[in-house]
Amino acid sequence: MSINPSRNRIGKRLFRQAVLLALALSVVFSALLTVIEYRRAANSLNNTVELLQKSQLAGITAALWSYDRQQITAQIEGIRHYPYIGYVAILNQDKVIGESGTRRERYVDARTMPLSVEYNGRQVSVGSLYIEMDRLSVVRQALATAAVTLAGQTAIIMLVMIFAFMLFERQVTRHLVAASSYFTSLDIARVKHPLSLDKPHNGDEIDELVDAFNQMREYLSVAYQQLNQAQKLEAVGRLAGGVAHDYNNKLTVILGYAQLLRHSGVGSEENAEQIEEIIRAAEHSRDITSQLLAFARNQKVEPVLVDLNRLISRAQKSLVRLIGEDINLTLKPGDDLWPVRMDPTQVDQLLMNLVLNARDAIVGNGSVTVGTENVVLDGAACGKIPGAVAGEYVRLTVSDTGSGMDRETMEHIFEPFFSTKELGKGTGLGLAMVYGIVQQNGGALAVESELGKGAVFSIYLPRFRGEEMAGEPSPVSRSVAPCGTVLLVDDDEAIRQITAHILRQSGFTVLVAQGPEEAIGICRRPGTAIDLILTDVIMPTMNAGEMIPILMGHQPEAKVLCMSGYTADIIERRGKIGDDVPFVQKPFSPDKLLQEIGRVMVAGN
Repeated sequence: MSINPSRNRIGKRLFRQAVLLALALSVVFSALLTVIEYRRAANSLNNTVELLQKSQLAGITAALWSYDRQQITAQIEGIRHYPYIGYVAILNQDKVIGESGTRRERYVDARTMPLSVEYNGRQVSVGSLYIEMDRLSVVRQALATAAVTLAGQTAIIMLVMIFAFMLFERQVTRHLVAASSYFTSLDIARVKHPLSLDKPHNGDEIDELVDAFNQMREYLSVAYQQLNQAQKLEAVGRLAGGVAHDYNNKLTVILGYAQLLRHSGVGSEENAEQIEEIIRAAEHSRDITSQLLAFARNQKVEPVLVDLNRLISRAQKSLVRLIGEDINLTLKPGDDLWPVRMDPTQVDQLLMNLVLNARDAIVGNGSVTVGTENVVLDGAACGKIPGAVAGEYVRLTVSDTGSGMDRETMEHIFEPFFSTKELGKGTGLGLAMVYGIVQQNGGALAVESELGKGAVFSIYLPRFRGEEMAGEPSPVSRSVAPCGTVLLVDDDEAIRQITAHILRQSGFTVLVAQGPEEAIGICRRPGTAIDLILTDVIMPTMNAGEMIPILMGHQPEAKVLCMSGYTADIIERRGKIGDDVPFVQKPFSPDKLLQEIGRVMVAGN
């Protein structure tokens, strides 16, 4: 869409409307003036008659009495030159003695004035004076006066309107055109620059419009960034979800065998160290996948009522080891902290990534401070915090004395794979995961930083005001898990082998099925009693949501534990196992698997 400043469409429209209104008022005024002029001219006719009676009748009467035709003619011509008189005649017994002008049959006002003299004490008639006054001339005079007035007013109106049109274009239209051009050409790059017009700031309506738009532009800039971030997260989420299943299955096998080797002993200290490196690498790969799924909102979470102060205190030792001895970690828990509802593991992920980010920003010695407090945000405060709405929040703050960030860096810190570290020194996923977790829990995130002055990350988590709910689950030790018969159902051979090995080594009797059909056949066998069905969720011929009711029809006493390497959204859409079915996410370690089995078995007793 192109804007042509020379067109001045609003000014032209207003100009036309104002001219038409002014002309209409002028016509009305001219009509009133015409009526007034006509009445004034009509009144002048009566005045003319009175004037004739006073000044001319005596002379005409004397001329008639003496029958001085020269004098009669002179008198008639003198009367003829009075305004609006078109015909004059002197009559004697209906005989025309003298006349001047042309008689009319229409639009005349005829007057007959008797002429008489006093003779021997009585009045003697000598004739009459007949005059015709031309009313059409009166109308013409009134119209001519009105036309002149209308023409003068029209000329004045046009001059005034042209000046007003030019003034309007100068003061209003060109600024509106500039603003329109700015709006129509707005993009994510230009939105960073405010709208500025070539005019002094007078505080008028146009200035208010510019100020309002520039304020809206700031929100729009944030919205653009959030949209861009969301699109990137969605793309990464699709990528992560596509590879998560196979990737998690392989990591489950690697972690399972490596930890079994560690528990069984591998001989030399060098071999043990190599196995530890394998485990650390596998766990690191698992954490990367978890981070991808977390901020892409594809990870299955279990929100519960949590106390941030208690979780931070519990994580303190791990955080101290994480940042090293050169950096001082200070905790400043808030008093009477409100509860929040979220997955405790996500709180650990927030703390770990924010503290790691703070540690990497510090060169040499420094300090990291983790604090919490209750805050109430009003509309004004929300305007400074992207994504926040008015309400009550628990604020988690992580600040450092590091190198800080410039504005350009701050605009990209939450983007996936963005990192200021050297190649190979970081994944660029830590703060992206923080962003995803905060968004997933309905919170808001704000960052303050300057070069050389450190950084402050403030996370606003909504205060939980619902009904009381279960708190964090207590961990179940590996020894709690009882022995029994487990039906293992999985279409991946490597998963079946490592999982069966872990279960048998822990004392379980294991029945292995390659798919749902074989599992149904095992459950139908006479004399078969199954204590736990451990099954993959999504399989080629039948998913767990369809298979479990069939198995439970033959083994009603069996407990169920599902496992999958797929993301939460795919499990929900295709697995259809329900939220009440216990679930363990691949990849899992032997200890994690046995812990979940123990929790399921104990819950059923």
